[in-house]
Amino acid sequence: MIRSLSAALVCVALLVMTAAQSQAGVMATASVGFPTENSFVRDGFTGNGVLGAGGTGNHANIGDYVEETFGNTGLANTTSSRWQFSMSDFTNPGIINTFDARINGVTVGSYSFAGGVSQSHAFDLNFVHAPIASYTSVLGPDSFFFTLIATSSVPVNNGGWDWIPGGTVTLSGMQSANAVPEPASLAIFAFGACAFGVTTYRRRRKVNA
Repeated sequence: MIRSLSAALVCVALLVMTAAQSQAGVMATASVGFPTENSFVRDGFTGNGVLGAGGTGNHANIGDYVEETFGNTGLANTTSSRWQFSMSDFTNPGIINTFDARINGVTVGSYSFAGGVSQSHAFDLNFVHAPIASYTSVLGPDSFFFTLIATSSVPVNNGGWDWIPGGTVTLSGMQSANAVPEPASLAIFAFGACAFGVTTYRRRRKVNA
């Protein structure tokens, strides 16, 4: 009986290990809303705060940014990202406004717009980059923080710009072990299957005795 039980436990362990290994290297995606009304902003005019309704012309300085952290994305890292968001523009014609997009402080791409063309600009940006690992934050494991930061300044008396909440960032990368419940489910199934095998074996021994 002890040998049979040991065999069952070994069976469970092997199946769980196999299931976990089969999940390693699986590609996955995760989408989060960014920027949001609660996103942190650095404002050269009024100081730090949250984005709120956005859509103003409050920002004009290099280094102004909007940023937010998201946890439990289910990704161990990200190798590409899609950024969809809008900005308001009250800068004068001829002003070129430039920005960087960052993940965990790493610049993954850039974008720009010319002033005076429209009072709002919609962006749909796709960036491919070297793997950027997630980390554990106060919001949970598999966290990333996203930043949109100005890399240019608007000359004095030439207006300003702002971000508008309601955007989306979609990440593609390697799935995290934290997001994979299958091994546990398989463990239950495997234990039942192995236990059934042990029971059947014992019954056969009784019949043959």
